[in-house]
Amino acid sequence: MERLTAQDVMTLWPDEAGWPQDIGVVALLDAGDFVGVDGRFLLGDVRAWMEARLPLAPRLRQVVYVPRWGLGRPVWVDAAAFDVRDHVRAVPPADGGNEARLLEVVEGLRRRPLDHCRPLWEVWFVPGLSDGRTAVYLRVHHVIADGLAGVAMFGALFDPAPDGPVPRVEPWAPARVPAAGELIVDNLRRRWAAATGVLAAC
Repeated sequence: MERLTAQDVMTLWPDEAGWPQDIGVVALLDAGDFVGVDGRFLLGDVRAWMEARLPLAPRLRQVVYVPRWGLGRPVWVDAAAFDVRDHVRAVPPADGGNEARLLEVVEGLRRRPLDHCRPLWEVWFVPGLSDGRTAVYLRVHHVIADGLAGVAMFGALFDPAPDGPVPRVEPWAPARVPAAGELIVDNLRRRWAAATGVLAAC
């Protein structure tokens, strides 16, 4: 069982006050492997390619579960109904758009709040830019990824070796949410450990 830290909880709180805590990055890609002979961006192939790598970053299929009062801090749990289509998307082709057009599209996406009922990340592709380029906008909540940890996590999805083998994984099924009794025991154990640690330091 993995509880959120006090810092994690403080990171989530501003969202409730209308101050989003997600971070994002925009990059230009060589998307040749994911463009069909007719020039269309092959979103389905991209989703399959990324979904095969999700076991390398299990946090990306988890949500924050907030137990009732007295059961301790929120817990990371597997999303009950994860669908990669909710997280890996594409906007209509930009039809030769330039950098200004790209930033306009990204700003529109950024203004849409992340859904806290789902894992707190999105990857948006913007195909059809000038010179046939495709942009990617990666967006993730600060509670999931911070600094180098976030780079490492998403590095597992954006494999730098596109010709490398795709991990073979079993069909994914979410683990169950901890029962109230388990949360009570875990909360008491953590409180006892904290209290005895303070006493030992005195």
